[in-house]
Amino acid sequence: MDPDLVRNPDAGSKKALAKDIKAGDANAIQLAMLQTFLAVIVLFPFIDRSWFPYAVALSGYTVLVFSLVFRDAECSLRKPEVRRKLPGILLLHIPFLASVYVIVMFSIRFAPQLPRFMTQSGRKGSLFDWAVTLALVLLAWAQEYRMRGIIRSGMSEHDGSKA
Repeated sequence: MDPDLVRNPDAGSKKALAKDIKAGDANAIQLAMLQTFLAVIVLFPFIDRSWFPYAVALSGYTVLVFSLVFRDAECSLRKPEVRRKLPGILLLHIPFLASVYVIVMFSIRFAPQLPRFMTQSGRKGSLFDWAVTLALVLLAWAQEYRMRGIIRSGMSEHDGSKA
């Protein structure tokens, strides 16, 4: 028997809840990655167009961010207080999309000017590809954090108005 359960019978439920939350986060991230991949696949017939890299980056980024933000019941769009915050969330998304566009534009323009060791693709891509991907993922996490803050503030306002 688990010694934590003997001392504190509620500790087991806390452990189980923490384990469920971690599993839920892992599943949500996998689902977000799948949705991002599908968004990219939809644009694949347009691979020969000059706007293709931008469209893929912007659509994939948007799907990823919104999948991460609305991945759990806390921030569900089924809640009216979350839906009320949607215009603010969409307005917040615009500067982040502009940042994604700038990152992609500079990565396309400066890649030919970088040293070979940074752009030489191996089995897992080049160092430059990984740096650009890391920058976009960090940007997505920052936007998710900010959007969840907006949603939480709306929920606390909603809870305060009930009291």
